[in-house]
Amino acid sequence: MASIVNLVHEAENEYGSIAKAPINCKQFVKVRSILKFKDPKIEQVDVIRILGFIERGYVATEIASICRVSLSTVQKVARQNDLKFHQIYRYEYKSNDGKHYLSASRKAMLNRFPSYLIKKTFIRYKDVQPGTFYYEKGKWNWK
Repeated sequence: MASIVNLVHEAENEYGSIAKAPINCKQFVKVRSILKFKDPKIEQVDVIRILGFIERGYVATEIASICRVSLSTVQKVARQNDLKFHQIYRYEYKSNDGKHYLSASRKAMLNRFPSYLIKKTFIRYKDVQPGTFYYEKGKWNWK
């Protein structure tokens, strides 16, 4: 029981309070494994919220934190509804035909594009403007 208390104190120190800690923080995961908790039954309201966040382009870890459910629950809902998660694009490349968003490593992009045209960014799929190219899962797509 002392180890659970220590994990709670760690979570409080890291996040300021337990209420601010995400449901999937490493301390809570350890506590649930010690107590042998299982994920609660997924409520229909949670499913609708999770699907909404997936459609808007959030990544799985963000959805789990916002909805206060486990990461495996979010992945399970996505799998049951045949939905795929989009990536977070970390690089922007400007050319004559517009902006392109990529999540590949900078070194890999330097082989394809001039370095002075690549800019660091942090953009989710939901923020990519229509009529823009984005590189995801090994191929170029047009939004």
